[in-house]
Amino acid sequence: MVVYYLVQSILAVIVLDILKLLGLLDYSNLRNETKAIVGATLIYVMTLAITIFVPAMVKVKRVDLKQLGLQRVMSWSDLLYGPLGFIPYIIASTIITVLAIQFIPWFNPSQTQDLGLLSVGSGMNAFIAFVLLVFIAPFAEETLFRGYLYGKVKGYVGVVAATLFVSVCFGAVHGQWNVAIDVFALSVVLCGLREITGSIWAGIVLHMVKNTVAFMALYAYFF
Repeated sequence: MVVYYLVQSILAVIVLDILKLLGLLDYSNLRNETKAIVGATLIYVMTLAITIFVPAMVKVKRVDLKQLGLQRVMSWSDLLYGPLGFIPYIIASTIITVLAIQFIPWFNPSQTQDLGLLSVGSGMNAFIAFVLLVFIAPFAEETLFRGYLYGKVKGYVGVVAATLFVSVCFGAVHGQWNVAIDVFALSVVLCGLREITGSIWAGIVLHMVKNTVAFMALYAYFF
């Protein structure tokens, strides 16, 4: 969590500027909103690198593929379990949201997560936003939270406590209360999918389905 917020606050901006100065990154034709999505994706990629690979390089604590839930390739069962997981996710999210409305007076269920999607534009900007949000972000988030974090914490506190801890952390990094509640419910199902299938691939598929539905609901008219 410390690395995530450190990267978010400082390193992502520095790296973006360095890449631009070196001529390795040129997104001058992209809208500011799309640049923000590029930066957000870079935050997850850098967090993964710092959290997992830096300790391995200095031989403090190596992380194997089994701990990350990536010890095997994606299977047909992952492609089945992933979309099926959308059902319990929607049910859990709805139940928790209703409870929050009843017991938290200041809770605003209509607040939407500000990703800049409504002003990203079309064409290449839309394509880049789609690829990052639907493919790159789910893989990075699942590897970091249901892979690395869940795989580590479960060894100390067990499945239930690890699921709750990882889901609270996942909700916290999304900021807004109603979004946090929704992704908390999503994370619980994602952790369950890892336990059922033994890997994070089904969770990646579910996460991609969820982001695709959200993306199209806000953004389909640009296509």
